[in-house]
Amino acid sequence: MSLIKSAAPDARIVFQTIYNPYRNVSLDLDFYDYTLNLAEETDRLVTLLNGIITSNATTLGYEVADVYSAFDGLENVVNADGFSGDIDDFATSITEADPHPNADGHRVIADTILSVINE
Repeated sequence: MSLIKSAAPDARIVFQTIYNPYRNVSLDLDFYDYTLNLAEETDRLVTLLNGIITSNATTLGYEVADVYSAFDGLENVVNADGFSGDIDDFATSITEADPHPNADGHRVIADTILSVINE
């Protein structure tokens, strides 16, 4: 942030939170005697990261576009939302397990950022 601020001291900076690309994927990953649910674990990690983004906004001088919350309750905005296979499919089928947003997801992200810019 300090590099951006020094290069453009008058710039308005909007930082977006991260969506959970696997929030709608019900897949259990078995590790010896421990089972990890993909949706729950990615949500735990994304929530930690978003907490850092949000908690540093005032100190570092940026605004937050809450993309994570904007994706809440939506389906079919991330390519992985259609994934319904097993772990072997997940590991080999990059098109079905693709974490990137589709056109609708990009629209949600853009609208969320624009709503902050237009405040």
